[in-house]
Amino acid sequence: MAANPRGQTLDAVSHDACWVPRLLLAGYDGHGHAGEDAILAGLLSALTAAIGDLRVTVVSGDPAATRTRYGVDSVGDTDIAALVHAVEESDAVALGTGGLLHDDWDVDDDVFLTRRHGGLLAHVIYPALARLLGKPAVLGAVGVGPLVTERGRELTRIITELAPVGTARDPASLRLLGELSGTALIEEGERPPDATAGIRLAADPAFLLPIAPRPVVDRVLAEAGVGPDELLLGVALRPWRFGPAIDGWEDEVAAALASHVAAYPRRVLCLPFHAAPGHPGADDASVHAGVAARLSGRCEIVHLAAPADGFDPSLLAGLIGRCERLLAMRFHAVVFALRTGVPLVALADDSKVMELLAAAGLGPLALPTSAWRRQRIADALTAAPALALTSPIQPFVLAQRELAQRTVEAIRAVLAGTHPTRSRATKFLDRTLIAKSLRVDRLEDLVTTTTTRAETLLAEAADLRARIDALESTLVVRLGHRLWELMRRVAPEGTRRRRLYDRVRGRMDSDETAAGPGIDVLTVANDATDGRQPPDPVAELSAFARALADRRVDTVVAILATTQMIDSEGQRPTRLALEFAARAIPVVFGYWRWSPTEWVPQHDLDRGIVHVPVDVLNDRPELLAEAFATVPQRLLFLEWPHPGFVEVHAAAQAAGWITVFDVLDDWEEFHRVGQAVWYDPAVERHLLGAADAVFAINPALAARIRNLGRPDVGISPNGLKPGVERIREARALERGEITVGYFGYLTSAWFDWELVAETARRRPTWRIYLIGYGDDPPSPPPANVILLGRQPHAELAAYAANWDVAMIPFRPERLAAGADPIKTYEYLAMGLPVVATGVPPPSGGEAYVTIAYGVHAFIDAVQHAARQHDTAAVAARRAFANGATWRQRLDDLLAALARGDQRVAIKRQLFRDPA
Repeated sequence: MAANPRGQTLDAVSHDACWVPRLLLAGYDGHGHAGEDAILAGLLSALTAAIGDLRVTVVSGDPAATRTRYGVDSVGDTDIAALVHAVEESDAVALGTGGLLHDDWDVDDDVFLTRRHGGLLAHVIYPALARLLGKPAVLGAVGVGPLVTERGRELTRIITELAPVGTARDPASLRLLGELSGTALIEEGERPPDATAGIRLAADPAFLLPIAPRPVVDRVLAEAGVGPDELLLGVALRPWRFGPAIDGWEDEVAAALASHVAAYPRRVLCLPFHAAPGHPGADDASVHAGVAARLSGRCEIVHLAAPADGFDPSLLAGLIGRCERLLAMRFHAVVFALRTGVPLVALADDSKVMELLAAAGLGPLALPTSAWRRQRIADALTAAPALALTSPIQPFVLAQRELAQRTVEAIRAVLAGTHPTRSRATKFLDRTLIAKSLRVDRLEDLVTTTTTRAETLLAEAADLRARIDALESTLVVRLGHRLWELMRRVAPEGTRRRRLYDRVRGRMDSDETAAGPGIDVLTVANDATDGRQPPDPVAELSAFARALADRRVDTVVAILATTQMIDSEGQRPTRLALEFAARAIPVVFGYWRWSPTEWVPQHDLDRGIVHVPVDVLNDRPELLAEAFATVPQRLLFLEWPHPGFVEVHAAAQAAGWITVFDVLDDWEEFHRVGQAVWYDPAVERHLLGAADAVFAINPALAARIRNLGRPDVGISPNGLKPGVERIREARALERGEITVGYFGYLTSAWFDWELVAETARRRPTWRIYLIGYGDDPPSPPPANVILLGRQPHAELAAYAANWDVAMIPFRPERLAAGADPIKTYEYLAMGLPVVATGVPPPSGGEAYVTIAYGVHAFIDAVQHAARQHDTAAVAARRAFANGATWRQRLDDLLAALARGDQRVAIKRQLFRDPA
């Protein structure tokens, strides 16, 4: 489709009711950055003024917020199918604006046209889709650089070849584009020969941003207790942890502000440009809070409550205009100060800030990082008004506004132009390529999404701790502990008396790994179980080690986990620990706790398991390494990359332990969404590189580990606890035309409530049963969705026996990238067909798990699965599950270690440790 229906000029068709030009605008919007929002708002305002009736679709990290704030259509920047549709519906594609074209970090080519895209390669998507769909592409005030790799330079050349018309944000970007490509550059004073060819200099569209009027600004300040005539010193800081000679820069800034306010009394107004609560490395408010704490008692600080999606950029510009002067790190805070004529000092951590102020005649007010010292900052704040009076700021701003209009002109010209039609063959090939890419995207969506499983672990652990505390406070349970200790003496493990007792209690057919052969010498006293005194974990570990030395065992395992060891729950560290114990291999189980007064009683010593808080091991890293010096083979399993494990791991390595990093989740992604606040990427990379062996639970996580520099990573999936499929007592449920069920944690972070509710609405004769606990649904579900709450693990099979289909309705988002749900194996062991969204099927089980994409496909898949209950299909599902038990998973893992895979053979040779 041509850019306009009849090849007319834009003016000629602007009043044609049958055609409204449509523009797709792609940059870095919807990520909580007021600066990026200012670029978008300024450009939208100018486009509307120049073109009038224009339909704009913005690519955004938060489409709902973008639609609400700007009244435009919006699609997600990782939704490839929606992006393809948006380009197809557009008349032109604009890439910009802002500093998009840089290669600070690189990504593999295989993420191109997938929702995993990132880095510079992500920006190739938009002009590439435009070319494939026959739409013109234009560069809109793009910033270019730094480009430090040849790969980055090549991708920039590709972008300019796909979009050879438009504007560059600044002279340095324009020069770099000229060096890299053969694209025509239009020099200053030169009239472009063709409005739809060549790239020329422009300016940041934030210079076109409408500024909030004074009454609106005063109303916001009044809500914070600021009067209309009060003097304000604006501060717009950002997190900064890079560069030379700037340790303690926050202290220097606080001292400079205190000195200035002492000489020129006024309140300090904090202006956060990026709101990222829970992410101190990206959240401006956290920096302001730190500086404010250093200023306590020396001046009055005004903090404004930022909306969840950040301040409106027009309001921020108006607030800066209300200040008497400004101290800024953010580039667009500097732009707003220039726009409003406010004297400023810039802490210039970015060359573009220095270049902008130099062009405005305010170069001395841009302080490089080496000048971030209290006296230099205070002196600059004092000198700022006088320098501003002698510099031609307003003419400079007017010139910048005129330059910024060039981007609008370039977009307008591309929309108005006619464009050559493509041949049928070209269309066929291009559309085939796009169709193939969409299929790949749908497949990758199944293996690159992750669930916030950490939330499940923490919530369930907190609930269990509360219930255990309540139980153990009763006399009955205290007596029960004493009776159990007596039972261990009267009926030791392995005796006929104990087998008879177990049969009476029904334990023998409920958990094949509940107890191992028994290590009866491991009887360490634990007085804390009756509440008399806190335990001594160092003494308990030492006693455990002495018992092993007396018994002369040949292997000991330490597992450092994120949870406590709870038999009734299926967490991987627990299952591995119990499986080791079932083989008479003693286990040190390092468990996470929230308080130094929180303890796990030593109830598992008869199974050969001792519990030790991980913080105790972190505080004494030599403790674990030295405790078992006489044991020939010692294995350390790290189940998460906690920073405290660096020293524990190093001590174990030095003592000859075989160290294994068992990768359960994409911890970086959890950190990004505010879950794993302890996460440090440098720590994870270090532990991955230092471990003797690394295993990931699925191929997607393994690919991530390879990208982090560990190419020899193995795969060790989750597994099945046999016996979960047994029905102890029937539990009848009302059946529907089709009965669907789910058990597990219920949280909106990954459980797709909307999909379940919409399925129930469209199929009112079905019954959908949900077993579990967690978040309440965002709205009351239809009546045919029945919440059964939390049920004992041993009873799940009895409920599931009423179901036709088991489901895993997880959101198809990046948080599910590392998921290998244990419930999948449990469903299959129960003989149920499984329909899932958002998570991949287990390796080898693809034939037994149907992956659906969207509500229509989900309903179709459930209807098809409900018919798959013939004897052969049920037997095949159960056979697959029974071939994926934890015993077999551990067999495979230990076999890899016995072979000396990865670096294990080298370690054994160094320490002469037999396999």
